[in-house]
Amino acid sequence: STADAVAAMYDAAGYPAQGPTPDQSETLRLARDAVTSAEQAARDATTALTDGTAGPTESSLLALRQALAAAKAAVPITQQTTDADNARAIGAVSTATTARDAARTARDGAVRLRDIATTAGALDPDTGEEYTAARRSELTTFAAAAEQDLSVAEAALTDARNAVPTIEANGKAANTAATNAVALAQLQLDEATKPVDATSLEANVAAAEQIVAQAKLDLTSAENVAGLRVSPGELVFVPVLPSTVTNVDAALGTASTEQLATISTSDTSLRASVSRTDADLVQAGDAVAIEVREVSVEVPGTVVSIGPPSADASSTRGGEDAGSSTDSATGRLEMVVLADDSTALADYLGYSAKIKVTIASTGGEVLVVPVAALTVGPDGGSRVEVERVPVGNAADDDSETTIVKIDVGLSADGLVEVRGGTLVAGDRVVIGSTSPTPASAADGEGSGGEDPD
Repeated sequence: STADAVAAMYDAAGYPAQGPTPDQSETLRLARDAVTSAEQAARDATTALTDGTAGPTESSLLALRQALAAAKAAVPITQQTTDADNARAIGAVSTATTARDAARTARDGAVRLRDIATTAGALDPDTGEEYTAARRSELTTFAAAAEQDLSVAEAALTDARNAVPTIEANGKAANTAATNAVALAQLQLDEATKPVDATSLEANVAAAEQIVAQAKLDLTSAENVAGLRVSPGELVFVPVLPSTVTNVDAALGTASTEQLATISTSDTSLRASVSRTDADLVQAGDAVAIEVREVSVEVPGTVVSIGPPSADASSTRGGEDAGSSTDSATGRLEMVVLADDSTALADYLGYSAKIKVTIASTGGEVLVVPVAALTVGPDGGSRVEVERVPVGNAADDDSETTIVKIDVGLSADGLVEVRGGTLVAGDRVVIGSTSPTPASAADGEGSGGEDPD
């Protein structure tokens, strides 16, 4: 918005605004890209921190717990299967041993019969005669078959025996695998539920945020350098804002005077000269009435300060120039007043104003006499001389006066409040005389006439 205002100002004056150089524009572009990249890196680091500390979902935890339960349930089943396999292997060895022993017995019997049949003169017990060639051939074949059966039985026994250690090894491996599966499932569940150490992730986020902050500082510096530029000679410092130019003393194309223009702020102040005696009656913060008589405007205000007159005051106060040395020489003080409505007097700069300060108030109507009517008696008390006109005689020359003792109250505008005595509204009081005239005594005291100042 400032750049737009500067551009508009130059445009209104008929001049182009001085913008950034190509190098400054390039630096500004790179600074903006750096901020964008840094912010993206910060977002990525924040996402990684969020993901890293989120923990597993309920469904994944349920799956891990179910996997652990299944692994634990598989251990006894595997053990039972292994035991059964080992028992079967041992049983197979026992069965093969029995079969081999039976085959050996059958072979031994067949061989014995064959050997008997082949002996010269041996008799066949079934016929009581010598073995025939056919019978000997049959017994030989039977013996050969028995020998073959024994070989098969011995091979089966060897296989059964060899299978036992393999089956036992497989069983142990199966049991170990089942136990390992339980350990693995437990470890996976523990890893999923243990607290996450986010130190490194948090450090990454902090580092990324620092990079963003530095990138933004670099961007600000680049923007300050690359913005619209104004010559220092075209700037005027205004200590109070908002301020308004109320008068222009210089003209375009002419030699400038010492004062180019006059500005005013919304806090228009009034400065008045006040005697030191009266200044003791006023304090900062007191309410006042500000009256601009030329335009018949009266607004409320507040006393801001009372003190020595400022050397640079340029407004008028009390009919004399505030910048003069009169106040300093006479010992008068300067009273600064602000209107309660900061804009109420903005249109009346340079006007004369009257400041009315309420020192005290009677709170209502009171009986008053001219200050010149007061005199002081021998006892130091205040009194007035009152005209008493005899009944039927209204001539002033024939009137008489009486001294009345009174109490004095507030005074203002040449009048003073009086209380006590026998005064009533309408009484005539003496404020001066051309020659002393004796006065009659009243209220227990009499006195001769006086010629007051």
